[in-house]
Amino acid sequence: VDFIRDKRLSSLVLFDVDGLKEINDRFGHRFGDDTLKFVVDTIQQRVRASDALFRIGGDEFALILVDAKAHAALNVANEIRDLIKEGKPSELPDFSVSFGVSEVDDSSSPEDWLDLADEALYTAKECGGDTARMAS
Repeated sequence: VDFIRDKRLSSLVLFDVDGLKEINDRFGHRFGDDTLKFVVDTIQQRVRASDALFRIGGDEFALILVDAKAHAALNVANEIRDLIKEGKPSELPDFSVSFGVSEVDDSSSPEDWLDLADEALYTAKECGGDTARMAS
């Protein structure tokens, strides 16, 4: 939370695995867990030490990109999406990840940041998933 105290412009990225419930139902929870682990490991390799990755619950995660405007965060989300597609182990079932991005600044509350990113994530999923959307 130093970025909040220091009033540093940052971005919040919410993401989740599209169709994780179907993976769990069809292949078993071990494959669902392995899918989540692969996604998180891939993201941790891409982000900086100053960024923060959190699990919100189930298959939903939050990533705070410090000193990153929303457009830069959208680019990072798309890079991560590509890395996940390119690096997916063959033993995992096919899946995709959707992302919602909002800009974090001192003029709004953490609840606002979360709501905006969640709306963007919802839009990404409504568009069929496997995409990243920025809050408007």
